[in-house]
Amino acid sequence: MNTTIKKELAKYQGQINRVMKLFFDQKLQESGRWSADLKKVVQKTKRFSLQGGKRLRPILFLYGYQAIKSGNVQAVLKAAVSIEIMQSYFLVHDDIIDEDDQRRGSPSLHVVYEKMYRNNFGIKLSIIAGDLLENYALEVLAEADFPSVNINKALKHYYQITKQVNYGQVLDLLSERDEKITEKEIFNILKLKTATYTTTGPLQLGATLAGATENQLNQVAKIGQPLGIAFQLRDDVLGLFASQKEIGKPVGSDVKEGKKTLLIYRAWQASDQKQRKILKKVLGNKSASFKDIKKVRQIVKETGSLKYVNQKIDQHINKSLKMIANSSFRPSPKKFLADLAQFIGQHVL
Repeated sequence: MNTTIKKELAKYQGQINRVMKLFFDQKLQESGRWSADLKKVVQKTKRFSLQGGKRLRPILFLYGYQAIKSGNVQAVLKAAVSIEIMQSYFLVHDDIIDEDDQRRGSPSLHVVYEKMYRNNFGIKLSIIAGDLLENYALEVLAEADFPSVNINKALKHYYQITKQVNYGQVLDLLSERDEKITEKEIFNILKLKTATYTTTGPLQLGATLAGATENQLNQVAKIGQPLGIAFQLRDDVLGLFASQKEIGKPVGSDVKEGKKTLLIYRAWQASDQKQRKILKKVLGNKSASFKDIKKVRQIVKETGSLKYVNQKIDQHINKSLKMIANSSFRPSPKKFLADLAQFIGQHVL
């Protein structure tokens, strides 16, 4: 099954990359007519957006469309890169907020700009570049080759996605200062910040372009939300236990930033005095060593937090699988979504 999913993803990744490259090449020509310096900045946003990434979101966009209607693959993929460019916009700003210097194994965009211009220009330019990427994403979707009524509905979904992700980003940032955050609040962040634009949003955008009914869009939401939550929980586990090569950024970065992931929250709640002393020392400590991270790993295991989070992943995957099986979608997309759900339960994409 893993091989099947990887082949299906690889089948479209190259096509999506080609569509993205063509779009950014057009933006390079456009920006170059104004200024060579502007073109240079846009060139870096192109490189950042094209480097790495499995293109999961545009592929889900495509399957959201195909769940309702077959064919029209190239037009859908062309529209689907909007969600990948949106992803770049979020990542650029996320790396600034989290003070992450690496993304997908390469320097973050603000680091690239800082090397080019120095004097703290990196962050300033990256904020603007992120805004520009959001504009590009909207442009792609607004000019897609579909009936205007479907485009308008899709744009409304786009606005909802960006709004909810930003709500989630606010709550996530504030949670770093909140000693009394609850598990319910953590799940609210997962629903807003991750599920909205990783699974539910892409699926709904594609389905909307296919002319989905409100009932069908509700089915998509019931599939996408638990799938997106499971995706983030698995990502949190790998962020602590995988290698830097596997995740493309330093291991334990969430711990160093003091993020209240479910993994850390449950470990904190179940920790004894000695364990909590270690957690207090490491959480939010940007200078924490890999040895410190290994201690946190051990506590996460000893307190049963890892087991609990894995159980939650299984619960959400099973919920999504049930919704997929009961949906009225076309057989082939249903099978793909079911295989993908099982794959996310065990792997990060």
